[in-house]
Amino acid sequence: MLVKRILSVLVSLLLMGAFYIYAVLQKNDETENLTWLVQEEKITLNSINEIISTDAQSLVNSFSVEAPLPEKILSGKCYDKKYKGKLVHVLEINAENIQIKGVTPAFAAPLIRKTNLRFVNDNVALFGFPLLKAQDNFNTVYLLVTNKAAFSFTISGTDTTPFTELNIVYPNK
Repeated sequence: MLVKRILSVLVSLLLMGAFYIYAVLQKNDETENLTWLVQEEKITLNSINEIISTDAQSLVNSFSVEAPLPEKILSGKCYDKKYKGKLVHVLEINAENIQIKGVTPAFAAPLIRKTNLRFVNDNVALFGFPLLKAQDNFNTVYLLVTNKAAFSFTISGTDTTPFTELNIVYPNK
């Protein structure tokens, strides 16, 4: 009986050793040494003075990249800020029923994200880009990240009508 147990343990150890050797031999050293890099898009920004305007074109020209904006802007401004030691442009727009904040380059998206948000599962897109939906106590917040910028749309309540009034405004080159 003792001999059977010892033989069972030895056979088990032998099988585990065989599987271990097989696994080590199957390991591909070429794919293990690959380094995955995400290259940040190089956007060169020039320092700007703070621009306060209700003209969408002048605000987008200062922002340097295209932005989804409403036709009628009640107040707006574009200014410089530093994020992680790099220059970024911040765009703030107030319109009827919607507040828009934008930042370029997109890596600075945490600058415009509100705190204390509850994220909601919702399949919503704007101009072909997926939106991340969140809510706080009073508002619905949609977050959008494009190749060059990130935007936050704050809407009172849950009405999505203000999205139908947005147009993409391109900067003059």
